[in-house]
Amino acid sequence: MPARKSSPSKAKKSPAKKAGSRARSRSRSRSTVQSTTRVTRSRSRSSARTPIPAVEDVSLAKPKTKRASSKSPARVKTPPRIQPVVETPSPKVTRRIQEQTVYRVTRSSVTATGDAAKLKVTSKVTSDVTDSAVAAGTGPGHLGGLLVVFTIVLTYYLAMACSKKQCELFKLPPCDQKWQTFFNLEVMGVSLAFYAAVFFLAMIPIGTVVQGQPLKDGSRLDYRCNGWLTLIAAGAAFGYAVSSGCPMDYVAKHYLQFVSASVIISLIFALEVFMCGRKAPANQRCPGSNGTFLNDFWMGRELNPRCSSFDVKQVVFRSGMIAWMMVDWMYLAAQFKADQKVQPALALVVLFHTLYVVMTVKNEAMLVYHLDFAAHGFGFMLSIGLFSFLPFLYTYTTRFLYLHPAEGVSHPIYLALICLVEGAGLLAFIGSNLQKYEFRRNPSRLIFPYPGIRTSTGKYLLCSEWWGVVRRPNYLGDLIMALAWSLPCGYSHALPYFYPAYLLVLLMVRVVNDEKRCHQRYRKSWIKYTKLVPYRIIPYIF
Repeated sequence: MPARKSSPSKAKKSPAKKAGSRARSRSRSRSTVQSTTRVTRSRSRSSARTPIPAVEDVSLAKPKTKRASSKSPARVKTPPRIQPVVETPSPKVTRRIQEQTVYRVTRSSVTATGDAAKLKVTSKVTSDVTDSAVAAGTGPGHLGGLLVVFTIVLTYYLAMACSKKQCELFKLPPCDQKWQTFFNLEVMGVSLAFYAAVFFLAMIPIGTVVQGQPLKDGSRLDYRCNGWLTLIAAGAAFGYAVSSGCPMDYVAKHYLQFVSASVIISLIFALEVFMCGRKAPANQRCPGSNGTFLNDFWMGRELNPRCSSFDVKQVVFRSGMIAWMMVDWMYLAAQFKADQKVQPALALVVLFHTLYVVMTVKNEAMLVYHLDFAAHGFGFMLSIGLFSFLPFLYTYTTRFLYLHPAEGVSHPIYLALICLVEGAGLLAFIGSNLQKYEFRRNPSRLIFPYPGIRTSTGKYLLCSEWWGVVRRPNYLGDLIMALAWSLPCGYSHALPYFYPAYLLVLLMVRVVNDEKRCHQRYRKSWIKYTKLVPYRIIPYIF
């Protein structure tokens, strides 16, 4: 048979052409292997610098790249680039981040992968802090329930520890077990009428209006300062009661019942504010709120609760101060009516308390820069402090001198020395608060020889005059005055000195916690400030 002719496509190539094709394939293989090696090495370096978190989904895992061989110069596929993501926190943690920390994180996009949501933070973290040291972190949690019980027990214990028969700290006098000893509807009505009158006077649209510190969103709240109107009304009401023959020993005879009324009012008021605070906007949430009932009831859920045109915290503070002054006046009038004379020690303590209350109400505009207004919510902690502690714990020395007039000091030199101590404390307290108030309003005033240390937030740390001696000169003034209020009681009993000891522990704990937050916020500026002003409250001691 005749041989078949080979097709042109299957014709044999010459040896020279075969050698040329093999050389070209080897060069392509080398270039492919080199490029693949460079890509692999660059990716390994970038992954070493920025580690990629573990991904549960196998489809998103980085595929292994095999080294290309010269026999199969296959094209290497570039693996998909995986962006680092951040796990979405739980709702409780998210609420803490938004309401309690000193930073606000703007979230721009959320991508879902599998069952877990992933959050990409694409904007810069910005500072969002008020002028004072805003509380950061969580509150006391379930410890709030124990603190509620402890404060109520402490209030009753101190009320029962001092009586006309004895006044000892670790021994309670015998007490009647009937419930009428602790509660009376008439006393409750008198207490409610007093606080209703204070709230009514606060609604009168007279007095100067000042702006508070910036909130989280930069806005400011208005505060109407008309406490002097309540002060004048209280003085007129007391004068009318004395002239009309009202019993001035009414508070002394129903002391436990008034304490019970104040505790009940503080509980109801704190619960009402807590329920209303559930609808509070995010910029009005208390920094110590974490969403649990016990914590938020103790610390407060809303930072500045408001009713109509006035601030609830401001008016309750004002009512506690006025009640403190009026209880002192009633003890003084009751002793004069019973003995037809007044002990010098009791008169001196009442004078000190009245001067403090008048100066505080007169400079009511400075209170908006106080830590309780800037960082503490209105919970049961603040409620029982203003409704119960102010009228009945701060008047503990006057109650002791009313029940035990012979224990008070009467020597003129000793009384003069006590007046000097009180004057020093009042000067430090009022002077430092006025300086802080003026500095907050205008840090560049010429009355300060050194304007302060500039921080990264653009604000200044005041470190001259009073604030150059210690970091908390207003606390130092408070402690000196508290000691001066107890010195007229003499040294035979320790119970009248409970308030200075309680205040010292309270302020020391507050200063330590406050400085931790200031250090987290100001960093290097705070370290420089602590070196310049090394003492917290008491020079050369603490």
